Amino acid sequence: MQPQNSSPSPNPQYDFILSEKQQQEQSQLSRLKSLPKLFLILITLGLALLLVLIFATIKNSSSQPQPLINALGYGQEIGRVSGLIQIQSKDPEAQALAATTQATLASSQNQMISYLAKTGAEIDPKSFLSYQNKKTDTELTEAASENKLEQTYYSYLKDELGKYKFELQNAKEAVGKTGKSIIDSSLSSLQIILSAPQLKNL
Repeated sequence: MQPQNSSPSPNPQYDFILSEKQQQEQSQLSRLKSLPKLFLILITLGLALLLVLIFATIKNSSSQPQPLINALGYGQEIGRVSGLIQIQSKDPEAQALAATTQATLASSQNQMISYLAKTGAEIDPKSFLSYQNKKTDTELTEAASENKLEQTYYSYLKDELGKYKFELQNAKEAVGKTGKSIIDSSLSSLQIILSAPQLKNL
C-alpha cells in the first residue's frame, strides 16, 4: 500500500516571513479600527470649539449695542427736554444753549444709529420711551411758575450730560474702531457744551 501524499509543511526558514506578514496585517487592521475613533474624537473637539466660537459671537453681538443704546436713550431725553426749554423760556441765552445742545446731540445720535444699522443691530424706537422722565416736565413747569426755569434747566442739563457722558464711555468699551471714533467725536462735542458759562459756573 502506497503512502498517502501529505501536504508539504512550510519550510521553517520561511516561518519568520509569514509571521512578520501576519503582524503587519494585524497592525494595519488595528489602525483601521482605531481611525473611526480618532476621527470621531476630532469631530467632537471641532464641534465643541465651533460652539464656543458661536456662543462668543452671539454673546458679543447681543451685548455690543446695548451700552450704545443706553447712551442714545439718555441723549434723546436730554434733547427732548432741551426742546421744551426753547419753547417755554424767554431767555435768549437759555434758548441758545438748549438749541445747541439739541442739535449737537441729534448729530451725534444720527451717527450712532447709522453705525448700529451697519453692524446689523435692530433698534426699536419704542425702547427709547423708557428713558423719558415725565417728572422732569413737572419740575420745569413748577420752576417756570417760580421764575426759576432757566436755572432749573441748567442744573438738570449739567447733571444729565454727566450721566450721558458716563454712558458714552461705557459704550466705547463695547464697540469697534468706527464706533470708538464716533463716540470720541460725541465726547468732544459734549465737553464743549459742558464748558458753557451757564453750566461751568454751577
